[in-house]
Formats: sequence, structure tokens, C-alpha cells
Amino acid sequence: MAKTLRAAGDKDGAARVKALRRPSVAAWYVNVAARASLVSLREWLALGASLREAQAALDMARVRTLGAGRAALENRVVRDLSAHLTTLGVAVSAPALEEVRGTLRAALADAATAEVVASGRLERALSYGGFGEVDLSAALAAMTAAEPEPVAEPVEAPDPALIAAVDDARERRASAEEALARAEAALAVAQRELREAKAALTSAEKDLTTAEKNLEDAR
Repeated sequence: MAKTLRAAGDKDGAARVKALRRPSVAAWYVNVAARASLVSLREWLALGASLREAQAALDMARVRTLGAGRAALENRVVRDLSAHLTTLGVAVSAPALEEVRGTLRAALADAATAEVVASGRLERALSYGGFGEVDLSAALAAMTAAEPEPVAEPVEAPDPALIAAVDDARERRASAEEALARAEAALAVAQRELREAKAALTSAEKDLTTAEKNLEDAR
């Protein structure tokens, strides 16, 4: 995209795009869910708004009523997201889905977090410890970088070698995350094939026992 903008003469736009950081796998999953406008995710965010409203009003009976279906809805969001990712040809990462759950719970507790989740522009997964506000500084980095920067006084440019080292580390991290997702998918396939092979072996052993008995009876 940066190359396309640069070719079109939009150097500032190209620079802003190039400055954006790649989201983590879990953050990308949440972004995919938000951009696909998954019904279960919309219901989850609506549940969070209702819960926060009930808590603010100290309506504990309503809080308990709303909270009763929380776990089931959380599972449905994760299932819907997994199914959607599968249709996109993505090998779903179980560890990343756990981080998605943490992000969903943070969005349930905090209105600002819910807004960021709904934007579809997370950079990092979020978590909520049960008190205070969720730290959105890292998650909002991509959104901040996407906005035009105000004109400022010229400053000394950072060492190009340091910038190159950071870019290289980010690329290696992204490659490692992708390799992990592929390995997990391959492991799932291997485990399924192992189960099928064990079942086939058990069936063959039964058939062999029956055949040997029939042979002995015939003799």
C-alpha cells in the first residue's frame, strides 16, 4: 500500500502507512471479527454496555441476569471467529484465541476498550485485571500512527541502524508467529491422522483375530 501511495505521489500518506506496526495474531483476529461485523461480537459489545450501565446504577439484580449468559456468548464469539477465519483459509492458533478471550473480557469491562475493539484497528491484545482502566497505549499505537502528525520543529533523525534492527526484529517476530500457526495446524492434522491410524489398527486386529479363529475352526 505504501508503494502504491508513493507511486501516486502521496509521499506523506506512504510514510504514514509504512510507519504502521503489524498487529499481533490475536489483535488481528479481533480486527477481522470487527471488520466482518460478526453478529456475536456486536452482541458481546452490547452486553458490555448493558453491564456497565447496570453496574453504574448499582442494579445488582440486572448485573446477575446479564452476566448469566456471558460465558456462553464469549464461547460463541470465539466459535464464530474461528469459523470465519477458517473460511478465509487461516490456520487458527489456539494460543491467539486465548488472547482474544482476554481482549473480549477487557472490552466487556471498559467502554474505551470496547470502542477500540469495535474500530477493528487493534495492534496488541488486551487484558483486564479486574480493577481500574485497561491500558490502551500499545493497542492504540496503530490508530495514533494512522493520523497525520502535527508539524513540529526538526529533530535529529534516529540512527538508521537502530531502525533497521527494530524492523528486522518485527519481521522475525511476525515470521515466528506465522510459523507457529502453521505448526499448530500441522499438529492438529497429525493428531487426527494418529487417531484414525489407531482406530484402523484396532479394527484390523479384530479382523485378524476373527480370521484366525475361523481358520482354526475349519482345521
